[in-house]
Amino acid sequence: KQWYQRRVRERKNEIMDAGYHRWAWGEEDLPDWFVDEEKKYYQKSLPVTKEQVAEYKQQIKEINARPIKKIAEAKAKAKYKAMKKLKKLSEQADLITDNSNGAQAEQIHKLKQMVKKVDLSKKKKETTYVKAKRAHGKNQKRPPDAKGRVKFVDSRMKKDTDGMKRAAAKKKGGPKKKVARNRVGHKPRSR
Repeated sequence: KQWYQRRVRERKNEIMDAGYHRWAWGEEDLPDWFVDEEKKYYQKSLPVTKEQVAEYKQQIKEINARPIKKIAEAKAKAKYKAMKKLKKLSEQADLITDNSNGAQAEQIHKLKQMVKKVDLSKKKKETTYVKAKRAHGKNQKRPPDAKGRVKFVDSRMKKDTDGMKRAAAKKKGGPKKKVARNRVGHKPRSR
């Protein structure tokens, strides 16, 4: 009997909760007191306080402010490579300076060549890639938040560049791919 009473109460609540949907209002010729109450209660009240909602929004803001993992990994990798190059350069410089049988001018020249080869001061210009919209064609607008060079890309462009590479390789006489054929002599269908 208790189970039945609990189930009836749950069912009642389910029916009441089901009353909150997008077609539950919009009727005309309703009394003013009903319209006022409907404005107040037509949205389902969540079992959370305003403070909890504010805290959750703050957490989401913090998550959005974090850098993207892949970008952070790429920057760390670039930094690691630069440090490795610098370490190698310093070791080579020590070897050159320790070698006393070479003239000092010659040692300086070798060091300058090494630095020129590595040259960490040169920064690669950043390119911002933007997905091109078909509607605008060649008249794409530069995004306002983009810095430096902007390149508009789309899937068609990727296919075109791949095709150009294949054509160049064919012209050069590069390795030819053997096309598998079935017994009749037709190319097999791609699946």
